[in-house]
Amino acid sequence: MHDMPDTDDQDADAEIFWPSGYKEIIRYRLGPEMVSRFIEAGAFHDIYEERFNDRFRDYEQFVERLAEIVVIGCENGAESAFDEIHLSFRNSLPLPEARPYARYFFPGPFSRELKDEIYEKVFDEYSISHGYQHIYEDHYEGILDFDSFIKQVANFVSTGSENGADDALGTIYRSFLEALPLPLARRRPKRIR
Repeated sequence: MHDMPDTDDQDADAEIFWPSGYKEIIRYRLGPEMVSRFIEAGAFHDIYEERFNDRFRDYEQFVERLAEIVVIGCENGAESAFDEIHLSFRNSLPLPEARPYARYFFPGPFSRELKDEIYEKVFDEYSISHGYQHIYEDHYEGILDFDSFIKQVANFVSTGSENGADDALGTIYRSFLEALPLPLARRRPKRIR
């Protein structure tokens, strides 16, 4: 029997991840915006008093938890959008079309400025990504120019992030309506190139 060295730490150091600066915008902008909207509207104060005041120190801590769920949903929505993009090029399909929802739950998880910031960050990061330059050359060159390719990617991801935030808000509402615990929210692992 041979002794195999443990190379997990070395392997992890060698892993290269796709750019994810847009997540910083989501984490540091969306969370506080949602907390402000929840507090300003007093939207969930009654449900907090009825069912959650024994689990959270105060209403603000409660809405911070709700905002965290929405932030994670937003990040996961962006990740799902990237998954669809990768599925498209692997199967030699056109890029997917952005599909914003017709209506979003109150208090509307996104401001126009936030969506634009996410779009711009994805555009900036992926327009200089060698991986996406190769994806473009291998699958979309001749169909559209590189700038249009990255614009479609950025639009799809920013819309996916908005839809993901709304989906998370929907799960919160369902938990309230059905008298369930708050939904679990788990971040997906970083995407490795």
